[in-house]
Amino acid sequence: MPGILKVNVKAARDLPVMDNASQSTDAYVQIRLQDQSHKSSVCPKSLNPEWSDAYFRFEVDDEALQDETLIVKVWDRDAINDDSIGHVMIDLHALVKYDPVAEISGWFPLYDTLRGVRGSINLSVKLTLLRDQNRFRDTSCGVLFFMTKGLPECYQAAAVKGFVEELMVNDDPEHQWIDKVRTQRASNEARQVLLATMDGELRRKIGRKVLDLGGNAVVGYRQHFDLEGDSGLVARGIGTVVLLADRHPEYPRLITSGDLSRIEPAERQVSRGLLPVASPHVALVAHAAHVAGSPARDFSLGETSAVSISATSDAGSESPHMTKSVPMSAAQPAAFDRGLPLITMCSFPPGFVTRLGGVVIARSIKLLDNMENIDSPATRDVWWNEVRDEIRSQARSLGFNAIVGYHESSSLQDPLFLLTACGTAAMVNLDSRNGCALAGPPVIASRVRATSFTEQDDPLVLNLNPQLSSSIGVVDLLLPQSTPHCELFHLTFPSPTARICRCCNRGETIVPEFLICTVEPPPDIIVHGTASLVQARVSRQRSKSRSAEDAAVVVGEGMPYLEYALHSELINKMKLRGANALFDFRVQVSVSDLLTVAVATGTAVHLAALPLPPQLQALEEQGDQVSVDASVRERLLSFSKSFRDQLPPEEDVKVEDFLGQTAVDLADGVARVDSKKTLIVEMTDDIDGDAFTSLLDDPLPEGCFACSSATPPGLHNAGLTAGGNIQAITAVKRCVLDSKTLRADFPRVFEDMLKMLWYKLRTRRPAALCGLRYDTQIIDNLELQITLTGMAVRLLPIPKGLPSPSHLARLPGAADSGVEISVVDEIPRATVTRHLGTISLHMIKETTALRESGGLALFVSHFTADVLAIARAHAAARGGNAIVGYRIRTMQVVDQASKNAAQCLLSLCGDVVVVVYHDSPSSVFESVV
Repeated sequence: MPGILKVNVKAARDLPVMDNASQSTDAYVQIRLQDQSHKSSVCPKSLNPEWSDAYFRFEVDDEALQDETLIVKVWDRDAINDDSIGHVMIDLHALVKYDPVAEISGWFPLYDTLRGVRGSINLSVKLTLLRDQNRFRDTSCGVLFFMTKGLPECYQAAAVKGFVEELMVNDDPEHQWIDKVRTQRASNEARQVLLATMDGELRRKIGRKVLDLGGNAVVGYRQHFDLEGDSGLVARGIGTVVLLADRHPEYPRLITSGDLSRIEPAERQVSRGLLPVASPHVALVAHAAHVAGSPARDFSLGETSAVSISATSDAGSESPHMTKSVPMSAAQPAAFDRGLPLITMCSFPPGFVTRLGGVVIARSIKLLDNMENIDSPATRDVWWNEVRDEIRSQARSLGFNAIVGYHESSSLQDPLFLLTACGTAAMVNLDSRNGCALAGPPVIASRVRATSFTEQDDPLVLNLNPQLSSSIGVVDLLLPQSTPHCELFHLTFPSPTARICRCCNRGETIVPEFLICTVEPPPDIIVHGTASLVQARVSRQRSKSRSAEDAAVVVGEGMPYLEYALHSELINKMKLRGANALFDFRVQVSVSDLLTVAVATGTAVHLAALPLPPQLQALEEQGDQVSVDASVRERLLSFSKSFRDQLPPEEDVKVEDFLGQTAVDLADGVARVDSKKTLIVEMTDDIDGDAFTSLLDDPLPEGCFACSSATPPGLHNAGLTAGGNIQAITAVKRCVLDSKTLRADFPRVFEDMLKMLWYKLRTRRPAALCGLRYDTQIIDNLELQITLTGMAVRLLPIPKGLPSPSHLARLPGAADSGVEISVVDEIPRATVTRHLGTISLHMIKETTALRESGGLALFVSHFTADVLAIARAHAAARGGNAIVGYRIRTMQVVDQASKNAAQCLLSLCGDVVVVVYHDSPSSVFESVV
């Protein structure tokens, strides 16, 4: 699909003085795209030049538009060598869509990798695409990418197609031989261009796979850069393929009848009797329906039909409550060929997830030295597929048919390479024949019996999106059935630690004792008290190994013990707070030659359906046990009491009341009421004493809340709600730990970072820190770098007359005139009305005057502020007023204090959106562009 790109450079302002004699600048502009380059005329002796003839035209294919970056560079004309002032790199991927004309226009900061922001330039970029129906073109024009965990409010999902991934390898310019002879500025700019090019090419290849799977968008897109040094620079991308439809009819639709026919052809539905001959297309997960108002009947399906809610194609263990399926069709899409689907989304439409299981994690340790061809991605693909297959097998063994909230991470300390895959085992409504799932409330149909279906007493769960169906003329054949809010947590298999659901009070409904998930808290759950941030930190030292193989063996053998210590600390902290569930769980493990650290973070809540955790009791000295210091014991008990006072008293439930009412054998302890009233903490040596002390997190200041989720669940229980005036937070801390006090010093680093943030926010209380994300890197031996991102939200008291939590998001507030940056999927008290594409920046800053710049901390702080300002300018140029899903992909800081030099690489991403604040006189569905 060829395209015509028109660039108009209008003016520049606040340029630096490049000629000391005249105190001015002779500026001109050079524009480069792929192998084409144009120059403007020179505007002499002006710090605010204007150009009237800077119109440029590029004729390129859409493949190049998706891969390449438009580079606009401002130079100062000199008699001998022209001097560089700054440049702008514009991502054209947001323009490559099916709109006839797309445009980006505004003021862009001019950035120099050695001197930072040096003025700004005003330009407009307009793209006109010429349609080309060649099916063999390697393009992904029209595919949307969402960095957020879920869908924006202006879209709805028609079908979830599965998992998509791509991996690329290239040489790192920082480690090439030419880097020794070229200037610092040229080396940094070459690395920036390579990162931007790999970013665009990766999205184009993933978009091509999305179209092959019958989707039109990637939700929960995650991109990672592995800086492997001499081994190369690796770009990885994962996401969930989704077929989208616009939620509001005034916007052009993304879904067509041709798209729906790929889900379920109409002819096949007519042959099964689901639709009359003249009916439009409809997408159903199962193949029977209960007609409204008709009595329940049994439908007999032919031998060629399939009844299934399982996506697994391998012969594995099945849950006793899962319906068995007939063999799947050979024409199944490739996304489901490997078994369970991996879904990177963390928030879902109602009815998509029917059961939530526990967290599943798979890790693998590899050696980069063992790769035969470091330039080929084949070996790395095999490594990641092994980890994905392992985590699939874990979910399958638990009886679940999907993994939601899936994410990947890596830790590199040459030559050790640690791969981690994490997610939540869940039951989702899948159409295993067509390789997709439909979003919508669950619908219970009449009992269906087929010739090969033996469990006749199990109801068949169907899927249908009623909003989408009504918009495309689908006949509504199904009646939605309301389900209790606690059904999401009910177990479908027996477990020795299961408990009776406190909401249902029926023996046949059992729930886990504790629940740990990587997804966002569902919006309709009942929470007692207020959520809190829980974090477990574990560090382990080891002696230096003689070889890389020995180091890999030592790390691998010690990983189960590290996981056990991390899990124990996490559970104990949840019990202290009276919490029985952990949402938005994230765990990161980093390795080096002498140290291994692990950090697990989540939002702890007390669900009404799950049992109340036991209370704490610290033992006195008994035998060889060490007595607990009285002050420490009182502090621990007081800390626990402050949380438990918010919870309702535990009800006395007798197991005998449920005998004879449940199909589960209560005598074997499968479903039982917890008989333990206290949690006993024992200490037998100094190591246990360190673990006991690690439970004593510093209490938050009054009126302060913290969580890793979008908002603290249960905030309305404290009489508060999220207000406007948000503030994005990015904090970086580097420290060197003492090997003798490592166990005590490592947790203290994280506590000090939170204390620093609360001190800076002391004038904005009550406030909440939301969406907290920690990234821990081991720089060298005992030197750590911790990057913290989050968002500060001002809290307001709930006005009288709005007791329901569903009304809290509609409180009036003042909208900000600038571009807001949010680490979560939304802006408080605002509605997302349009999605304008993703923003992806890769910036490098280098200095040879570190001490004169104020030290490393001030250098990184100023650089981060410049990058955020550039991100806001790019969002405003697209017509957006907010960036959601803001995330730092890579933060690499190289400190060369002995040479008075430092370098920082920062890669960030997010979604540019248009939001309408609820106090605006216009409708919440009105676009403000």
